[in-house]
Amino acid sequence: MKWTSIVTSQGQLHRQWTDNIEVLYTGLHGLSVQRFRLKENGQSYIYKPFATAADVMRELRVYRQIMPWLPEVYPQLIAYSAGTITETPETDRVQASMHTSIQPSPGSTHSGCWLILEDIGELNHRHTEQVLLEMAELIAQWHRIPLANIAELPVQGQKPPLSVVREEVLQHWEQAIQLLSRSVQESSISSAGKGSNQSRSHLPDQQQLNRLQADLLHFQPDTASVLSHGDLHAGNYGMNPQGRLIVLDWEHAHAALPYWDLYHLLDMSHPLFPRRMNRTLRRLVLQRYVQSNCQQRDPGKGRSLDSSEFYRDYYRFAILYSLWMLLLIERDLQQPKALWPHSQLLAQRRETIEHLLQCIEEWSGL
Repeated sequence: MKWTSIVTSQGQLHRQWTDNIEVLYTGLHGLSVQRFRLKENGQSYIYKPFATAADVMRELRVYRQIMPWLPEVYPQLIAYSAGTITETPETDRVQASMHTSIQPSPGSTHSGCWLILEDIGELNHRHTEQVLLEMAELIAQWHRIPLANIAELPVQGQKPPLSVVREEVLQHWEQAIQLLSRSVQESSISSAGKGSNQSRSHLPDQQQLNRLQADLLHFQPDTASVLSHGDLHAGNYGMNPQGRLIVLDWEHAHAALPYWDLYHLLDMSHPLFPRRMNRTLRRLVLQRYVQSNCQQRDPGKGRSLDSSEFYRDYYRFAILYSLWMLLLIERDLQQPKALWPHSQLLAQRRETIEHLLQCIEEWSGL
């Protein structure tokens, strides 16, 4: 049996050789990541389709150049197609478990663009304090990988760089603050109407906002770029049933400031994966990252991390990107047919504002 028997030329799982097919999620291109069972050996795997061959090759580059430097916190790659089927070393292990071997298809065989990955089990995305602290240690570990070890690592991710975000936020400063003020007022009215005893967020006074604007205007962190996961939102990591921490979807890995992964971990909101954060937990996670970074650092290489400066720069970074996200969410809310339902966008906005106000409070106290 060939891999072309498992995935058809149209890029669909073939029912003759697979069953128990379960859609895990559907991406932006309408392509569904699926769990399936291979009838030959009774084992389950993950089928991940892509829109283009370039998308497949980007993830393949990650498996070849980045994964060898990491602990096993990712699913093994079994096979892939970027228009032609290709085996990986993991194929041998799969073949050993089968009555008939899977043969590589001829180089001319077309079978769509996809990966077949190890099934590491359903992830638990409950982001407890322990999970976040373990993630902080793991992030510090991959941030220590020398960039020179990774050939052709991109320098641009999915979101615009800090310089572009800073310019856009400062250009639309009044609009962003008005959105923030209006949302805080609406939240306060809603809480009062429900008789909520929860502590309410308060907008900084004008003097604080002026000082923040001036500070962000000159914010240019003197921090070296590191290997960044690039898309570390709340749905891309979690614990599997065996208690193993798993980090998924490395195809957007690139060189970036260290704050980018931490911002995803702590403060960047996502419509599908809401979560709560508080000032105490955020401090603990940042402290664990700094401690792990210092412990892993080779004393003879590079300068040591200044924790006070690092915390200040993280809060500046988080404030800028949260204000930028606030503007982005508002634009989406104005669209008659937004990518996400308005209810999810409104929840995302509430979370963004909650985290933003916490970061402003932390920044003002430093």
